[in-house]
Amino acid sequence: SRRYILELLAVPTDEHHPELPERRSGDIARAIGLSAATTSEHLRQLANAGLVSSRREGNTVYYRLRNQALVKAFQDLLLALDKDYQTRLNPE
Repeated sequence: SRRYILELLAVPTDEHHPELPERRSGDIARAIGLSAATTSEHLRQLANAGLVSSRREGNTVYYRLRNQALVKAFQDLLLALDKDYQTRLNPE
């Protein structure tokens, strides 16, 4: 779930504005299909790890990636692991 949250925050919401998005905690919960409480706990853990930052506007909390380079490295690692796994499944 935390990986999906990071991936969600790494995708720009508008092709005309490629900067990283800021998303409301409720929108994140709906996108990943978890309860608001569970999602909030995941977001708290990601914030404690320094991966996301938040800001409050009234009763709404917005989250965004804090370190895009770290998330990109994580995505690259996952791609490399997937490729390695596929190579092991289908040796030539």
